[in-house]
Amino acid sequence: MTQQEFTERTGLTPTSEEYKQIESMYLETGNMDKDEFCKDFKKHSQSTILATFYKQAGHLKEKCDAFRKDRNEMVDFLLERAQTFGDVQLLEKAIQMTSHPVVIRKKLLFHYPYGIWIKNISKKILDKKSNNKNFCFVKDSNSINLGRPRTTFNK
Repeated sequence: MTQQEFTERTGLTPTSEEYKQIESMYLETGNMDKDEFCKDFKKHSQSTILATFYKQAGHLKEKCDAFRKDRNEMVDFLLERAQTFGDVQLLEKAIQMTSHPVVIRKKLLFHYPYGIWIKNISKKILDKKSNNKNFCFVKDSNSINLGRPRTTFNK
């Protein structure tokens, strides 16, 4: 929704900074209809409680994003150290912090050599998906996708 659409629907004329917050709220509502959002926003735009909850939600989102970033950096560090020192416990900790598929993907992306453990893990993943034969390992130039559906082409 554009700022002009918002103004037409609500009769309110927010500054560009205010509209950025309004747009952020609108995008967070998922698939709420524009008209429904604008009607509800106009009705509750002066609510102190909603403004407070919006600010708290923003802070929590920032904390979650920072936590995810820190966790990913820690997993990368653990994988690098596990590779350097051959420490299986560090590898297991990285797996515990994320999952087997994520660790496999990271090891492959970092071009770390892998041993028999990755073959065993891969076999377990494939065995879980053996009921669905449309799953495979796909390696393209940009990424490695584990367990994505295989594309079939009809001739």
